[in-house]
Amino acid sequence: MRDRRASITRLLHDANLSAAVCCRPPNVLACTGYWPVVGNSLALVTADGGSALIVPEDEKDLSGSASVDEIFTYEAASLENLKPVTERIAEPLRKAADRLGCARARFGHDAGPCVVPATYVGTYDFGVTLPDMLGDTLQAAAVSDVSLQMARVRAALTDSELRMVQAACHAAAAGFTATRAQLESGTTERETARALSTAIGAACNEPRAHAFGFCMSGPNSANAYRAYQLPTSRALDKNDVALLHTNSVVGGFWTDISRTYRIGNPPPRVRTVQETVLEATRAALDAIRPGVSASAVDRAARAILEKAGWGKEFRHATGHGVGFAAIDHNAYPRLHPQSNDILEEGMVFNVEPAAYFPESFGVRQCNMVAVTARGCDLLTPFDNDMDALAIEAA
Repeated sequence: MRDRRASITRLLHDANLSAAVCCRPPNVLACTGYWPVVGNSLALVTADGGSALIVPEDEKDLSGSASVDEIFTYEAASLENLKPVTERIAEPLRKAADRLGCARARFGHDAGPCVVPATYVGTYDFGVTLPDMLGDTLQAAAVSDVSLQMARVRAALTDSELRMVQAACHAAAAGFTATRAQLESGTTERETARALSTAIGAACNEPRAHAFGFCMSGPNSANAYRAYQLPTSRALDKNDVALLHTNSVVGGFWTDISRTYRIGNPPPRVRTVQETVLEATRAALDAIRPGVSASAVDRAARAILEKAGWGKEFRHATGHGVGFAAIDHNAYPRLHPQSNDILEEGMVFNVEPAAYFPESFGVRQCNMVAVTARGCDLLTPFDNDMDALAIEAA
């Protein structure tokens, strides 16, 4: 079983650091097992295995999931004064460092650039104030950014973390199944997207589970290669394609899943492209195992589309790490033609072969996988063949 605490202490030893203070919610989750709500929490970990979590008093009841030596709380807001969070959190941070014996040490921090998934309606960001806090509050001997090292640590999930991803995948599967049954001509992309989000949320009765659902149809689906998906008021046609996408989350662990459905009888070319995309998916899955380069998996998928004459239409990488975030294209492992990442057991990522034809249609099949000792587990084993992706026109 993968030991998250051990991987972080190795990071600190390799970087010649005594401790690290993390403020980014994915890193707080990785260090402590607690996913901050509003984001104004800190995780303190030491090179000898000590750990502490600092959370607002409001979140104390939710932080029971944390696996740390001690939890410290503070009032993030009150009627008594208007001090900013950085001042209010200073004293519990100082106490935590004293308790763990790491004040005035060499500290790492994670204030560098990164993708931070939504934790709530609004999320507090310590940003560049965190290194200043380490100097002012803890009188750190030195500070350095360990954002990149933390990203590598997050690449392989522990068994308990994988179970959370699996729960999010199961909820997504139920949501796709329910929404698939409602696909019909006349329904708009926005209505379909809302239905997908609602169905996934209803499938997972957890306090911190939800989903972002998207739908792009017809010529709009040709734009789904972009970094964002924006459903419109376009109504689905009786002979159409509907590209449904979701990023669902359970307890801070995310998915990245897409399916393209054929409604009625779209042009024959759509079926041919979809068959090729599914073949590329199978080629990529067959290539996955520990020790294989991530670029080799990309080549396996890309070669199928290039052979069909659609290499240029496959406009993005074959996949990227998923788990602590959903749409971080730089998350390890990067299944990119130029990637030098090597697959390891426990890594979780998406596999998303696709082809996009401007002003016509797009097809993407995005699955979630986990690397095992001998290959990979498909975490999204639904609607992965031509028959399942066909919808009779209403």
